Amino acid sequence: MKAHIFLLFCLLLITQLAADTAISGTISSSQTWTLAGSPYIITGSVTVNGPAQPIITIQAGVQVRFNAGAGIILGNANWNSERGGMVVNGSEASPVLFTANLDSPSPGWWNYIYTHTYTSPANSFNYAVFEYGGSGNTGMVNVLGGSPVFTNCVFRHSANYGIYHSGTAVSASVGSSSFQNNGSWPLFWNSQLVHQIGTDNTFSGNANQRILLRSNIIYAAETWSDKGIPLEMDSDLYLNNYQITFSV
Repeated sequence: MKAHIFLLFCLLLITQLAADTAISGTISSSQTWTLAGSPYIITGSVTVNGPAQPIITIQAGVQVRFNAGAGIILGNANWNSERGGMVVNGSEASPVLFTANLDSPSPGWWNYIYTHTYTSPANSFNYAVFEYGGSGNTGMVNVLGGSPVFTNCVFRHSANYGIYHSGTAVSASVGSSSFQNNGSWPLFWNSQLVHQIGTDNTFSGNANQRILLRSNIIYAAETWSDKGIPLEMDSDLYLNNYQITFSV
C-alpha cells in the first residue's frame, strides 16, 4: 500500500514538472499560452518581435512566472516592420498572474514587461495581476512606445512603480484597476496624457499615495479629473498656448 502511494506521489510530481513551460530568447511567431501549458517560466530576458509581428495571447488562469531579474520586451528599438505584442484574456474568476518564480518572493524579484519603441498597437491586458516585479528602478510595466490598455488589473508589491513611462510622448490607458503596496508611486505618467488614467482605479498602501507626473510641455488641451489620489509634478510644467482644465 505504501509503495502504491509513493508511486502515485511520484507520478503527480512528474506531471506537475512536465506542465512547466520554459520561455527564453526571441519569440518571432505568434503563440497562445494555454492553461494546459501553465505555468510559463520566463528564464531571462525574452523578446517578442520579428517580421511576422508576433502576438503572445494568454488565456484565462495562466500563470507567468519570472526568474530573478527576468523580463519580457514587446517590440524593438529600430524597425517598424518587426513589432511584437501581447494580448491577455483573463477573467474575473481566473485572472492571468505575472509573478515571481519563487515560493516566498520579495518585491523586485523580476524586472518588467516593457513595450519598446516599435511595439504592437494591439497590446492589451484584461484581468491580470502583476506582483513582485520592478527590479529595474522603473515599474512592473514600463511604457516606452505604443498605447497598451490595462483594464481590471492588479498591480501589487512592486519594488518601484506599478506602471512607469520611459517614453515622453506616449501613454498607456488604465481603468478599473487596483494599485496596492507598491514601493514607490503607483503610477509615473506623462502630464499631457493624464486623461488616459481612468477615474475608477483604486490605490492603497503604496509608499507614495500620489500619481507622479513628468515635467513636460503641453501641446494640446488637457483635462485633469479626480483620480482618487493627488497628482504630483516631478518638476515644472509648460503650457504652449494651451490650457489644462481641472475637473472635480
